[in-house]
Amino acid sequence: MVKSIIAVVAGYAAMAILVIITTMLAAAFLLNDPNEVTSAYLVVNLILSLISAVVGGWITAKLAPNNKKRHVQILAGLIIVLGLLSLTQTLIGQPVWYPWVIMLIGAGGALYGGKYYEKKNNISN
Repeated sequence: MVKSIIAVVAGYAAMAILVIITTMLAAAFLLNDPNEVTSAYLVVNLILSLISAVVGGWITAKLAPNNKKRHVQILAGLIIVLGLLSLTQTLIGQPVWYPWVIMLIGAGGALYGGKYYEKKNNISN
């Protein structure tokens, strides 16, 4: 049980840390005014968020003691739940659709990362 929790938490933490770092870098390079979000920033941030989610799913699958697919599904569910909770927060300059897309990219990316790990390691559940 403890290994299962560690697998999901580690995957989420890796994803979150990557998102924080890459978002700060994208903002530093692509935003002159933090109150004015550009299309380039949104596109880059979506791509970097997807990559971060794939890494999180991959790490979760790697660390999961068994039934790796289930662990990654739990990570994806956690991303959706936290994404739904964050919909109440409106960030300045962010389009209305953006939090929904980030949430779906996060969940889908995590699922893909887990599937990629299983495929590369010939694991089937």
